[in-house]
Amino acid sequence: MKLYCDPISTSSRPVIMLVADFDLPVEIVTINLFADQNQTPDFLAINPLGTVPVLEDDGFGLTESAAILKYLSVRFDLPVYPSELQAQIRVDEMLARFISNFNAFHGICGTYPRMLPQLAWLNEGTKADMAALGAYGSARYLSVLDRRLAQHGPFVCGAELSIADYAGVSLVTLAEFVEFDFSPYPAVQAWLARMRDRAGWDAAFAGFTGMVTAARAARAEPAA
Repeated sequence: MKLYCDPISTSSRPVIMLVADFDLPVEIVTINLFADQNQTPDFLAINPLGTVPVLEDDGFGLTESAAILKYLSVRFDLPVYPSELQAQIRVDEMLARFISNFNAFHGICGTYPRMLPQLAWLNEGTKADMAALGAYGSARYLSVLDRRLAQHGPFVCGAELSIADYAGVSLVTLAEFVEFDFSPYPAVQAWLARMRDRAGWDAAFAGFTGMVTAARAARAEPAA
């Protein structure tokens, strides 16, 4: 079984962390997005969209982070995707919330225009409008998540860790690149700390953490 991924990819990190957390027998094949390795003929033959992650299991190919998280959980009988119907659907609900609306606000509007060089062509007015929309959506969704964690935590679907935590932590921490202020959300901060303490954190997040540190240092240089 092979996982084609790049730890810099927000959608790759949840799967990498799951694999590392449970020491799954999955070969990690790094596809360097900065080097455009996702656009080579060989990789496009695996996934014509050129996106990561991609899982290959004995001729069965699967794309999309959420689908891969579910597949691995069922394939290896992991406790992070429950079999009981309502518990399972609750995990699906939180996965959908993170990946759809929350990501649209927090990631696509709030973080990516200030993070990705591919979006440098956006004019400053557009970036400002997107940042304002992102800030509104991030506050709305993180406030609800904070209350949920405070009342029903310690994980996003209750007492037990689930694949929704893996997907969520990658998307929430994305905004660390732009020095997002998480202080209004103490229960979210505590949840992030719990996820950072897990065995698979470094395998998935070391590269992103290094990129965040470098970006902050670069922004601080003109003021020095």
